[in-house]
Amino acid sequence: MPCSRYRRLYDPSNIDLPVGKYLHDLLADVLVSSGAPDVTIEVTSSVPRMDIDRLITLSLSATEIAINSVKHGFAGRTDGKLHVNLSSTDDGATHVLTVRDDGPGFPDGFDPAGSDRLGFRVLRGFARTLSGTLEFRNDSGAVTELVFPAKAAEAAAV
Repeated sequence: MPCSRYRRLYDPSNIDLPVGKYLHDLLADVLVSSGAPDVTIEVTSSVPRMDIDRLITLSLSATEIAINSVKHGFAGRTDGKLHVNLSSTDDGATHVLTVRDDGPGFPDGFDPAGSDRLGFRVLRGFARTLSGTLEFRNDSGAVTELVFPAKAAEAAAV
Protein backbone atom coordinates (compact mmCIF):
# COMPACT_ATOMS: atom_id res chain seq x y z
CA MET A 1 0.00 0.00 0.00
CA PRO A 2 2.75 2.55 0.68
CA CYS A 3 3.68 2.37 -3.01
CA SER A 4 0.17 3.35 -4.08
CA ARG A 5 0.21 6.17 -1.54
CA TYR A 6 3.41 7.65 -2.97
CA ARG A 7 2.27 7.07 -6.53
CA ARG A 8 -0.94 8.96 -5.69
CA LEU A 9 1.02 11.78 -4.03
CA TYR A 10 3.26 12.47 -7.00
CA ASP A 11 0.93 11.69 -9.90
CA PRO A 12 0.49 14.96 -11.84
CA SER A 13 -2.91 13.82 -13.14
CA ASN A 14 -4.23 14.32 -9.60
CA ILE A 15 -4.27 18.03 -10.26
CA ASP A 16 -7.45 17.35 -12.24
CA LEU A 17 -9.24 15.65 -9.33
CA PRO A 18 -11.36 17.63 -6.90
CA VAL A 19 -9.22 18.17 -3.80
CA GLY A 20 -11.77 16.50 -1.51
CA LYS A 21 -11.83 13.29 -3.57
CA TYR A 22 -8.05 13.25 -3.83
CA LEU A 23 -7.61 13.67 -0.06
CA HIS A 24 -10.27 11.04 0.69
CA ASP A 25 -8.62 8.44 -1.56
CA LEU A 26 -5.14 9.23 -0.24
CA LEU A 27 -6.14 9.08 3.41
CA ALA A 28 -8.17 5.90 2.88
CA ASP A 29 -4.93 4.34 1.57
CA VAL A 30 -3.06 5.69 4.60
CA LEU A 31 -5.57 4.20 7.04
CA VAL A 32 -5.51 0.77 5.39
CA SER A 33 -1.71 0.66 5.11
CA SER A 34 -1.37 1.85 8.73
CA GLY A 35 -3.50 -1.02 10.04
CA ALA A 36 -6.70 0.95 10.61
CA PRO A 37 -9.01 -0.22 7.79
CA ASP A 38 -12.15 0.06 9.95
CA VAL A 39 -11.68 3.73 10.73
CA THR A 40 -14.37 5.78 9.02
CA ILE A 41 -13.07 8.76 7.10
CA GLU A 42 -15.11 11.78 6.10
CA VAL A 43 -13.57 14.43 3.88
CA THR A 44 -15.25 17.70 2.93
CA SER A 45 -13.72 20.45 0.86
CA SER A 46 -14.94 23.77 -0.42
CA VAL A 47 -11.60 24.15 -2.23
CA PRO A 48 -12.07 22.67 -5.70
CA ARG A 49 -8.46 22.70 -6.94
CA MET A 50 -4.91 23.57 -5.86
CA ASP A 51 -1.62 23.85 -7.69
CA ILE A 52 0.34 20.59 -7.62
CA ASP A 53 3.18 21.80 -5.37
CA ARG A 54 0.81 23.04 -2.67
CA LEU A 55 -1.39 19.96 -3.07
CA ILE A 56 1.60 17.67 -2.45
CA THR A 57 2.64 19.58 0.68
CA LEU A 58 -0.95 19.67 1.94
CA SER A 59 -1.25 15.92 1.24
CA LEU A 60 1.94 15.16 3.16
CA SER A 61 0.61 17.24 6.07
CA ALA A 62 -2.76 15.45 6.07
CA THR A 63 -0.98 12.08 5.84
CA GLU A 64 1.24 12.87 8.83
CA ILE A 65 -1.77 13.96 10.90
CA ALA A 66 -3.73 10.83 9.93
CA ILE A 67 -0.81 8.57 10.86
CA ASN A 68 -0.59 10.35 14.22
CA SER A 69 -4.32 9.67 14.74
CA VAL A 70 -3.80 5.98 13.99
CA LYS A 71 -0.86 5.75 16.40
CA HIS A 72 -2.42 7.69 19.27
CA GLY A 73 -6.12 8.39 18.70
CA PHE A 74 -7.10 4.91 17.55
CA ALA A 75 -4.53 2.88 19.53
CA GLY A 76 -6.13 -0.25 20.96
CA ARG A 77 -9.31 0.28 18.95
CA THR A 78 -10.65 -1.44 15.88
CA ASP A 79 -12.73 1.50 14.74
CA GLY A 80 -12.86 5.25 14.94
CA LYS A 81 -13.68 8.37 12.96
CA LEU A 82 -11.41 10.75 11.15
CA HIS A 83 -12.94 13.99 9.88
CA VAL A 84 -11.02 16.14 7.41
CA ASN A 85 -12.23 19.52 6.21
CA LEU A 86 -10.52 21.89 3.79
CA SER A 87 -12.16 25.28 3.60
CA SER A 88 -11.40 28.83 2.52
CA THR A 89 -12.02 32.13 4.21
CA ASP A 90 -14.82 34.23 2.73
CA ASP A 91 -12.38 36.23 0.62
CA GLY A 92 -10.66 33.05 -0.62
CA ALA A 93 -7.23 34.28 0.46
CA THR A 94 -6.67 31.64 3.14
CA HIS A 95 -7.22 27.89 3.31
CA VAL A 96 -7.85 25.98 6.52
CA LEU A 97 -7.22 22.24 6.83
CA THR A 98 -8.88 20.78 9.92
CA VAL A 99 -8.27 17.15 10.87
CA ARG A 100 -10.20 15.73 13.80
CA ASP A 101 -10.26 12.26 15.30
CA ASP A 102 -12.54 10.80 17.96
CA GLY A 103 -9.73 9.50 20.15
CA PRO A 104 -8.69 10.62 23.64
CA GLY A 105 -7.15 13.87 22.39
CA PHE A 106 -3.79 15.34 23.25
CA PRO A 107 -2.51 14.60 26.77
CA ASP A 108 -2.92 17.25 29.47
CA GLY A 109 0.01 19.64 29.42
CA PHE A 110 1.02 18.60 25.91
CA ASP A 111 2.93 21.39 24.16
CA PRO A 112 3.33 20.58 20.47
CA ALA A 113 5.43 23.71 19.93
CA GLY A 114 8.02 22.31 22.30
CA SER A 115 7.74 18.73 21.08
CA ASP A 116 10.86 17.17 19.65
CA ARG A 117 8.93 14.23 18.18
CA LEU A 118 9.80 13.68 14.55
CA GLY A 119 6.18 13.79 13.35
CA PHE A 120 5.59 17.24 14.85
CA ARG A 121 8.89 18.55 13.51
CA VAL A 122 7.99 17.28 10.04
CA LEU A 123 4.51 18.78 10.29
CA ARG A 124 5.94 22.16 11.33
CA GLY A 125 8.25 21.99 8.29
CA PHE A 126 5.29 21.38 5.97
CA ALA A 127 3.45 24.31 7.56
CA ARG A 128 6.47 26.55 6.96
CA THR A 129 6.62 25.40 3.32
CA LEU A 130 3.02 26.55 2.93
CA SER A 131 3.73 29.80 4.88
CA GLY A 132 1.13 28.52 7.33
CA THR A 133 0.50 28.07 11.01
CA LEU A 134 -0.51 25.04 13.06
CA GLU A 135 -2.88 24.80 15.98
CA PHE A 136 -3.51 21.74 18.16
CA ARG A 137 -6.45 21.43 20.52
CA ASN A 138 -8.86 18.95 22.08
CA ASP A 139 -12.52 18.89 21.13
CA SER A 140 -14.03 15.41 21.57
CA GLY A 141 -10.67 14.09 20.31
CA ALA A 142 -7.53 15.61 18.83
CA VAL A 143 -7.98 18.50 16.40
CA THR A 144 -5.14 19.77 14.23
CA GLU A 145 -5.60 22.88 12.14
CA LEU A 146 -3.29 24.13 9.40
CA VAL A 147 -4.00 27.66 8.18
CA PHE A 148 -2.14 28.82 5.07
CA PRO A 149 -2.40 31.33 2.20
CA ALA A 150 -4.38 30.06 -0.78
CA LYS A 151 -1.65 31.18 -3.16
CA ALA A 152 2.06 30.64 -2.82
CA ALA A 153 4.11 33.73 -2.07
CA GLU A 154 5.83 35.11 -5.13
CA ALA A 155 9.50 34.23 -5.27
CA ALA A 156 11.78 37.18 -4.82
CA ALA A 157 13.53 38.29 -8.00
CA VAL A 158 17.17 37.32 -8.04
